[in-house]
Amino acid sequence: MGVLRLFLALSVLLGHAHGHGFFGLSFVGAGLAVQTFFMISGFYMALVLNEKYNKPGEYWVFLTQRVLRLYPTYLILIGLVIIVDTAVSIITGHPWGSLMYWHDYGHLLTPLKVAFMVVENVIIFGQDLLMLIFVDPNNGAFSFVPGSDTAVGGSYFLLIAASWTLAVEFSFYVLAPFLVRRPAATQLILFAFCFLIRAAYWFAIPYNSGGWTYFTFPPNLCFFMAGSLGYLTYKSYGDRLKAITVSNPWLFLPFVALALDYTRYPYSQLFFLLWFPMAFIMIPILFAHTNRSRTDRLIGELSYPCYLMHVHVLTFTVPLLHDPHYYWARGPLSIAITLMLSLLYYLFIESKTERFRENLYRKSHPKDFFQPPASRAAETPASSLN
Repeated sequence: MGVLRLFLALSVLLGHAHGHGFFGLSFVGAGLAVQTFFMISGFYMALVLNEKYNKPGEYWVFLTQRVLRLYPTYLILIGLVIIVDTAVSIITGHPWGSLMYWHDYGHLLTPLKVAFMVVENVIIFGQDLLMLIFVDPNNGAFSFVPGSDTAVGGSYFLLIAASWTLAVEFSFYVLAPFLVRRPAATQLILFAFCFLIRAAYWFAIPYNSGGWTYFTFPPNLCFFMAGSLGYLTYKSYGDRLKAITVSNPWLFLPFVALALDYTRYPYSQLFFLLWFPMAFIMIPILFAHTNRSRTDRLIGELSYPCYLMHVHVLTFTVPLLHDPHYYWARGPLSIAITLMLSLLYYLFIESKTERFRENLYRKSHPKDFFQPPASRAAETPASSLN
């Protein structure tokens, strides 16, 4: 599963690079990749909540472990972003990267609103709604509807642009223990209900319904529940599905072909009707194939820092390759730099924060020192995007 997670993170990168893809391959696109991440997160959280955090009174242990898994990397990268952008701003003589919008539009905000934006950057919760806020350029008023064409998006004030998905993830973590332990029939009903919520958002919100549907938590809950149903599929039929694909490896080819060049196929805007059912089937199969692979797990570890830092890498590579003749190089160069930085970050920083988190858990749960292999693999976050 680690290969799929890293592939999805790189798909988000290519979607934001606005180049010519990766040597002509477009991958699945940013939006579809994020929603598939949510499905993977639903699968993993169902796994750990049913196989690891399944004792009475472990609700807060589960949430604490989620926070310790995601927050250190996020906060460390924010610090690095501020240091790098400040240094480049001083060297070039003009604001750079995440500081540029604060410099250009910060005067629109009152001290209270500045404090609000700073808090949002730190706590993560609420950043999905921040993606829908507009700041009036005349008086700095907040609104969910832009008052003019020059209105400033609240997302411009995020130091890590992709972090809004973590807010969606955390909302799911709060509810997950009450959702993913239900019987299959109940979860299926919950999935259908969540899908109706998504449809209601689309039709009930007259302005920017696509934004409300894409960025906020309630309409995305259906993807998490689909992932949880995928876990039930793995639990019941994982070995059988693995055996089928081992004896018939060609069954992976349609999924791989669709994933590598999704956005270039005719009528690709309708292919989500094919992609999500295929992803629902492939996620439990891929996990059954790879949950004991250390190599796959290492590859998956790169997906989270890769996802968070890719936008900042693009602030350097896109201006460098602004000539249309070099658009083809945006994707490969950005991917190479992001992967290198992600590997260095994992080796020298994240591996140490993870060791601290695991030791903390072992001290508080000495009887659970030896975890099932499946549960250990699931401790790696899917969000990357999340």
